[in-house]
Amino acid sequence: MRKKILSIILTTTMVLGLIPCIPCVNQVKAESSWKLVWSDEFNGDSLNTDVWTRETGGSGWGNNELQYYTDRTDNSYVSDGTLKIVAKRENYSNCRFTSARLKTAGKKSFKYGKMEARIKVNGGNQDGVWPAFWMMGDDGTAWPWCGELDIMEHANSRNYVEGTIHWNAGGSSYNTPYNHIFWGSYSVPAYYYYSDNNNGINGWHTYGVIWDENTIKWYVDNNIYLTAYLNDDNAYAFRKNHYFLLNLALGSNATGYTGNIAPNDSFQSATMEVDYVRAYSGSGELNPDGGSSQPDTDGYKSVPDKAVTTVGDCTLYAGSWDNGAMSYKGSKLSDLSIKLNSTSGNAGTWGTQLKYPMNLVQGKKYNVTLKFNSTNAGNMHWKNEGENDSVDLGTVQYNVNAGINTKTLQITADSKNTAVMEMSGMPAGTVIDNISISSVQEADSATTEKPTDAATTTEKVTETPTTHKVIDVDWSGVKYLEDGAEGGKLVNKYKAYCESDKVNIVNIQKNADGASVIYITFPVAVSSTTAEEAKIDGAGVGFPVDSVKEGQNLFKVTLADNSTYDVYLYEEPVKATTALPTTTQAPTTAAPTEKATTAVPTTQA
Repeated sequence: MRKKILSIILTTTMVLGLIPCIPCVNQVKAESSWKLVWSDEFNGDSLNTDVWTRETGGSGWGNNELQYYTDRTDNSYVSDGTLKIVAKRENYSNCRFTSARLKTAGKKSFKYGKMEARIKVNGGNQDGVWPAFWMMGDDGTAWPWCGELDIMEHANSRNYVEGTIHWNAGGSSYNTPYNHIFWGSYSVPAYYYYSDNNNGINGWHTYGVIWDENTIKWYVDNNIYLTAYLNDDNAYAFRKNHYFLLNLALGSNATGYTGNIAPNDSFQSATMEVDYVRAYSGSGELNPDGGSSQPDTDGYKSVPDKAVTTVGDCTLYAGSWDNGAMSYKGSKLSDLSIKLNSTSGNAGTWGTQLKYPMNLVQGKKYNVTLKFNSTNAGNMHWKNEGENDSVDLGTVQYNVNAGINTKTLQITADSKNTAVMEMSGMPAGTVIDNISISSVQEADSATTEKPTDAATTTEKVTETPTTHKVIDVDWSGVKYLEDGAEGGKLVNKYKAYCESDKVNIVNIQKNADGASVIYITFPVAVSSTTAEEAKIDGAGVGFPVDSVKEGQNLFKVTLADNSTYDVYLYEEPVKATTALPTTTQAPTTAAPTEKATTAVPTTQA
């Protein structure tokens, strides 16, 4: 939240800034030494006012909020082991709603460690509802000079929560002009997406940060999704004690954080329940052994941060520098299931990777096919790298559909060859499984001698070699083209394959200019293709037969809904190919590709 606390006196002179940091890949395990130093478990029957203060007021709190914060037990109380903060519709002191905001300022504050709370918000996915768990500097300076650390914020029916830090650019001296800066989930972007979509905020979740003098890491349910890297020379606002705040705000049509959305007429109340607030001292990762693979409750093991993890015949990598975090179960590629706990949301930043070595013959051409199932739609980069991760044999970015996906990339083999599946553009919470990576060598051009008899000469005849690309598919399910009104003579001469069973190969027919085209229909209108085409009836496309004769037979089609398809067309005969045996080569342990970014913190006056 951007809260403006203007009544506190400015006292200290410090400077803050934020720089991105791309740490090196390593496999060193850090020691964890967390020690609980304070907690409120809310086990009594009243709020502990020796720790918490109820703030009051209805001035909008710098965000044009609609509620009046009261000190009444109607709006904040403890019962049945939890703290309740209740926002409700009622006329009170010139406001249409009431709620509560609690803080530990001047009573309990902490510097560094692990800070967390277990929270749910009943009715939290209603318009205008804005719960927050956060901290502010406890040294008496005004906002934003004091520094603000937002551990969890949520608004409306969003299926994610986020974290943010706020400070004043240029330091906290009396002579430093107001220059509010914030950085966080919005800047990267990197949010934590609930697996249960819009009902996520209504369920119990643990929200926290791991905070030291150089970094702040945000997590939900032990999944780190965002990291801020601070600088020794300018992190003044986060190298001092901070106190806790808990509140449940209601935005208006002029509240930026809620998207200028206010509660609608049906809103009556929402309740933020807090099971506990805890502060730990020490250092380390979330897992007790410092971040090594630990099983989750669903049987997945977490991938250590910035370390190459070998899983049978493949390797996995996740880097928190790019907000990458994932877990897995399985012992090899064929039974591997990957869960993306957090990602940057940007395809091609290489924060989450699967690598699979292939045993190919150097200099030969191959079609390498990736198949997998995904629970969500998103974007990926699919790459084949050579001797090391700086040798790019071919990279493509493509849209991923929820469900089964197939992608083929043609390469010329290097001395070493590794297939790389880059998943940074997929949403957090995605599960990817049923993964297969296969490679098929293209047929070499060759000459064959025709048999002769006594009635013929012994002349050698050379067949024209096919120049068509072939792919590793089950051709038993591929239809020959059916007869068309203008294409009877071409029946059974061509065949076609598409990665989707939603695509119908129809027939051969004449284009408007008289040229023969292979006509294919799609579920929605065609947007574009890689070839000159004739669009028919809005949802069909005709590929010129002459293009196939010339040797071009792989066409990429983009539809109006941005889904993409590879269409392969063939003129008989097609030379047979044999898939190479599955590799037994030991998996590589080369450092994954990392693409550095130098994002500048977003500035807002």
